[in-house]
This record gives sequence, C-alpha cells and structure tokens, in this order.
Amino acid sequence: MTSNLQLPTPKAIRCRDNKLLGGWELAIRHDIYDVYPADKPSRSYAVKLNGTPAADPHAPGIGETISWWPINRSTMFREVGLNGAPSQRTIYAVSADGKVFTSQSWSPTNPNPKGMSNLMYFDRQ
Repeated sequence: MTSNLQLPTPKAIRCRDNKLLGGWELAIRHDIYDVYPADKPSRSYAVKLNGTPAADPHAPGIGETISWWPINRSTMFREVGLNGAPSQRTIYAVSADGKVFTSQSWSPTNPNPKGMSNLMYFDRQ
C-alpha cells in the first residue's frame, strides 16, 4: 500500500477561534493507493489537523476513526482508533530540503517486544 500524503497548502480552512495557528485551521486530504500508479486513489478522506476524529478512514462501518496533529512545520502525528481505543500511531516527517519523506508506525496496544516499529522512508524522484 502506498500513501500519497498531500501536505497542507495555503488553502486552509478559516477557523473562528484557533489562536495557536494564527486564526487558521489546517486540513488535509489523505489519498491511499493499494496499487500505484493508478488513475485515482483506492480510498480518500479529509481531516482537520487539530486532533478531531474523522470517521471511517479505511472502510465504512468498521468502527475506525483517525486524528491528525501538526507537531511542527514538517512533522505530523496520526492516530487511528478502533471502537474508541487507539490501534495505530504514526509520525510523518519531511526532511528540511523536502527530498525525504519518513513514516514511522507502531501499535500502542501491542508494542513490539524488541522495541521495533515500522519505519519507511521515501526519496523524492
């Protein structure tokens, strides 16, 4: 599975009272491709970058939610929940030069006994 993570653009959503982001609330659309390249994503969802859960990111009706938080200009934290409990956590980061994208995922409920996580990195081509 390949993810096409589209980082926030200046077309952010205006928020009435978000002081932390200077009055702007950011949102992203996450396109997920089971096979890439493809004409269109296998599934897609939009979510605000404020920790608000969005429903059914992977399939309707399975009880999943997803929340995203910005950590800094180039790093985001994502948490998937299943039936109200965290099931996956991921940190996404883009290098300062914009040439490397890193994704590190782990299970908060069933951690690897050796302290390992799923770490992937992608070079821009």
